[in-house]
Amino acid sequence: MSEEKKEEKMDRRKYIKYVGAGAAVAAAAAIGYSVSELTRPPPPPPPTPTTVVQTVLKTETLPGTTIVRTEERTVVTTASPTPPRVLIRFMCHETDEYTIKALSEAIEAYEKENPHVKISFEPVATGYQWSKIMMEYVAGKAPEIATMAASFDVLSLLDMGILYPITEIVKTYPIESYFPGTLFARDGEQYALPFDVNVGTLFYRRDIFDAYGIKVPETWDELVEAVEKARIDLDGDGKIDLWPVFPGGRGMEGVWEYILGLYWTNGGKIFDDKFNVLLDSPEYLPKMVEALQVVKKLVENSPPGADGWAGWADTISHVKAGKASIFFYHGARPIDALVRANPTIAEKIANVLFPVKKKGDVPHPYGTSDWFVVLKPSVFPEEAVKFLKWFYQSPYWMKFQTSVPLHFVPANLEIAKKPEYLNHPIISKYYHIVETILEAAKTSSDFLIEPGNKVHNPYIAKIRAEMIIPDMFHKYYYGQMSAEDAIKWAASELRKIVGK
Repeated sequence: MSEEKKEEKMDRRKYIKYVGAGAAVAAAAAIGYSVSELTRPPPPPPPTPTTVVQTVLKTETLPGTTIVRTEERTVVTTASPTPPRVLIRFMCHETDEYTIKALSEAIEAYEKENPHVKISFEPVATGYQWSKIMMEYVAGKAPEIATMAASFDVLSLLDMGILYPITEIVKTYPIESYFPGTLFARDGEQYALPFDVNVGTLFYRRDIFDAYGIKVPETWDELVEAVEKARIDLDGDGKIDLWPVFPGGRGMEGVWEYILGLYWTNGGKIFDDKFNVLLDSPEYLPKMVEALQVVKKLVENSPPGADGWAGWADTISHVKAGKASIFFYHGARPIDALVRANPTIAEKIANVLFPVKKKGDVPHPYGTSDWFVVLKPSVFPEEAVKFLKWFYQSPYWMKFQTSVPLHFVPANLEIAKKPEYLNHPIISKYYHIVETILEAAKTSSDFLIEPGNKVHNPYIAKIRAEMIIPDMFHKYYYGQMSAEDAIKWAASELRKIVGK
């Protein structure tokens, strides 16, 4: 791809993501999309009954006579309409082999019940849903159903007006049975169906903590003490074999999630509901200083290079290899991986609520979800709603929900209490982990709505893209600035984004 083409794509994303749907279409036209590319053909009209008119001869013998009469009659018959062919495109970022198998079984069953429907399952890598959906939307080829892994992407689609309401699906269960922050309501309608909760908890090796007399931490001081003791040389060769694992790199996941969790637990807030920046105010700046100081100690005690780990891949690899003594994760995917790769160690893992500054405080871990959405500009959104409703209310949903059992922790408490969920062999064996995540979800927060706020913050996508929170940490971690100055720098950058 030429540099010119790369620049065109970058500009298009910027217009779409930060300006809105109208500007997206204008931007597309400006960089070479034709009108025909932006106009997707409408769905076929509803089928009409087929009427057939036939003229037939009826011959009969009159009763009591030998007279034969022949009569010409017109017969009108109406054939039942044949349903139109429906193609539902289903874009999904959950590409674990067991998840794909569960979804494929559901799709096959639905197609069998509805022969006129064909569902095209289209895997897409996590993190690329937004750009792929936007490009296809601008080209007039939006998929009917998509899964989303970022709350701010769901909000952006909602603000653009291109999500189709799915209230009847969400209300399969009472609204209050969904965890806080997992729903997207507007004007009395629901627009996203959450299928899991990914909430931060602290994992540790029970056998190691018992053997080395390490206290399971409840407070920040105990956390730092535990992390310092959890660097274990198992064979006495002077090399660390078991590590605390806390990635500190510049990325969209990892360090900024537990920075926010610690900060919120400390009573901090970055924005108010009018999007005024509070981070560097006299009330909140000291709270972030304390959070950054704790995170610095966590990263310093992690394996060499952890300050450059930008995501969760390194955490998962250390857990699978049996090299992690204590680590943070939102959700429990590393344990799912460990169950498959090293079940003996998996049985020794436990998790607890993320530590608080002092006992009695309420933890506010970072937490988010994954969602199904239906896109309004697609050809068959109504048919997509029918399928999604059928799926959510069918036995196939539980097969999907338990396809990666410790990762897909239900976003709805009623689903989490179902016997078919609780009796799943892996979930029943590791329910202590699931139970802790479910408990943590009750007080978790997404950056989209901080603790105590009530309004979705539309600037979060831009803030994440600019890496302001990780950069604030790095300026402090590498000694470029004091914690106070790094926070003031971050607050200044935030104000540039929100225009205040």
